[in-house]
Parts: sequence; C-alpha cells; structure tokens
Amino acid sequence: MDSSIGNLFASVTAAYNRAITAEASKDESSPDEQGTEWWILGEYYDRSRARERREKEISIMWWSYRSNFLEMRPYGFTSDTGWGCMLRCSQMLLCQSLSLHRPSITPETYLSLFADVPGKAHPFGIHGMCRAGLGRDKFPGEWFGPREGCFVVKDLVGESKMGGGLDLKIIVAGEGCIYRDNVVEEMEKEEMGEEVRRRPLPPPPPISSDHDPLFNPPPSLTGTKEWSKSLLILIPLRLGVNGIDGRYRKNIVEAFSMKSFCGMMGGTPRHAIYFYGIDKGGGGLRGKDPHTTQFAPGRGREGKVKITKEYRDSCRGGDVTVRLESIDPSLALSFYVRGRDEFEAFVREAREGVAGEDLEGGKRLFSVEDRAPDYGGDLGLEGCVDGVEDGEDASEDEWEFI
Repeated sequence: MDSSIGNLFASVTAAYNRAITAEASKDESSPDEQGTEWWILGEYYDRSRARERREKEISIMWWSYRSNFLEMRPYGFTSDTGWGCMLRCSQMLLCQSLSLHRPSITPETYLSLFADVPGKAHPFGIHGMCRAGLGRDKFPGEWFGPREGCFVVKDLVGESKMGGGLDLKIIVAGEGCIYRDNVVEEMEKEEMGEEVRRRPLPPPPPISSDHDPLFNPPPSLTGTKEWSKSLLILIPLRLGVNGIDGRYRKNIVEAFSMKSFCGMMGGTPRHAIYFYGIDKGGGGLRGKDPHTTQFAPGRGREGKVKITKEYRDSCRGGDVTVRLESIDPSLALSFYVRGRDEFEAFVREAREGVAGEDLEGGKRLFSVEDRAPDYGGDLGLEGCVDGVEDGEDASEDEWEFI
C-alpha cells in the first residue's frame, strides 16, 4: 500500500469515526449529571472532591491519533487515523502504569518515550507499537482488539532498555485466571542466574486430604523473598455475548475501586477507549477517547523530538463519559503491584471481591488459583478405551466401508 492510498484510507475512516462519536454522544450525560460519586483509578471521589477528581483526570496522559509522522514502510501510512485506537489505549494504559512505577519520570520524558518517531529513543510510539504487533501477526492498518493490545504492551516492555531496564514485568492472564505459582515462578526466576534458570522446576507436592491449598498453600507459595521488579497484570476478558452481562456490573465497579487498578481497555467495535473511572452505581464510565487526529511532534536538526507547548497541550484532554451497557463485552483489565507484598494484597482483595463468589447473583470477573492445572498427568486409562479383547483380531472391521 503506497502513501497516497494509506492516507486516503485514513481520511475515510476518520470521517467514519467522527460520525460514530457524534452519534454516541447524543444520549450521553456529563459526569456530574450521571453521578456525583466516582471511583478513579482505585480512589473514591464524592461531590466535595469534584475539583480534585478533575485535576486527577487532567493529569492522565492522553494519546490520540496522529498524522504526518514518518512513513511506515512498506505500508505507506503516515497517520494511524481509523485503525490505531486500541494501540493508543495501550499507550495510555502503559503510561499510567509507568507513572506509578516511576513517579520521578517527568512529563517531558513521557512526551519523548511515546513520541511517534521511529527509533530506540521513542520505544512506545506508534512505530514501536506496530513493530510489536507484527510479532503477533497484526499489521499496520489492521484493528487490534484488547487481547492484542495486552500482548503489544508486554512485548514492548520486555524488549525495552530504557534507563538500564524498567524493572517492570508484565504478565497476561489470557485464560481469565491468575495462577499464583506461575506468577511467583516468573518473578523469582528473574533473580536467578542463567544456569539456574535453565534447570527444570521440581513438580508440585501431592495434595493429600489434610492439605488444602486454598487454606494451607504449598511452601513454594509462602516464601517471603521480595521481588526486585514490579508487576503489571493484564487480563483480557469477554463478559457477555452481544453486550456486557448485567451480572458483572457490581464486580466491574469493585475492580475500579481496587488500590492496584490501572485502567481498562474497551469500547465498541473499531472504537476503543481507555477507561480510568466509573461512577459508584456502575452506570457511567470515564475514559480517554483517542479518536481525535493531531499532528505528530516535529523534530530538530539532530533528530530529537521538539517538546513544544502545542505538543504538551495535545496530550491533555480527550475525556469522555459513556454508558457501561453501551460498550462491547470484550475488554481488558489491568492491575499494578510494586512487589510481592502488594501482589499478595491484590490476591486477597480480589478473592474477597471480583474473583470471589458473589452470593447476590453477580458473576466474578476472573479467577485466582494457587496452582496451574497439570495437563500432563497420567489418568491411568490405558486399556480402558480399546474394546478389543486380547488375542482377538480387529483387522476385519478396521477398514470396513459403509
């Protein structure tokens, strides 16, 4: 696809998305009209804290469509308008997690790290996102879903060498279940040398009648060894068929109230939004909508990104309110924990809420188990399937045609 065709496609899809946004906004109320009590990234805001809530929303970086960036060869794109919204939501989720992980990072640094310029100095720009997508068989111009967005973030952070390493590990719970033993193993193997890492891990101890792993976890899960890295947990989910099942509503609100909550990627088909807040009743979601096309930042003679006032201002805003029942059931939740203690606190909080059994008819969002199932075990079924007796010749019926 050459540059002219790519940009023509971008302009057509931009018009399409503007029409969708205008239609979706007709029946939407302002945040204060929908509710006066909100959960924003794990923190509660009532009417008396409306100003603080707004300041918090403004502080969340907004990454939107960009145009006039260096051409993505050989695909011809100089704009991601119409197809890059989930990648932009992935940027916002990653940027929010980094703001928790490295509070000392300045806004100017983020403006460089996420700039839409190819090169190692800008690993989280649209070029880096698309490069990671290629590793997942997703090409520029194709729409990414929440699941692909999770793996793009995982792959990008895994290969980042920023500042000698981010000291941030990302785990994608692709089955809708977090296995504690897998998490502990993944985090602790980072502390091992290369030789030790290659050794096979011992099998888990057998579970006897007097050993219930829910109440008496195996010794491997009760260690106190602290992790040198922090952890970002990404959980892609599907919470319904044509829309979100109403029985999830209570626990979705619960997820937004968790201390470790780092945002949700979702929206409608081909219209992704990064959600950071929800009203107390669960009717309205607050988020950053990337469907505004702005110019990519310029570069100086040495190739460095120009951090202008216009560029700074273009990364603030984009806030929208949408109804929970209007979004697609495919979404992804994220949780950031600074170390092992915070991870165990997250496990306890999840089991008491979003990952627990709701006796009021609700449905849990995901599961947290101590150990992953062993699919390689011997079921002891040898000889139980074959119905041929010893000494009996089955060759007569083996190739019978009907």
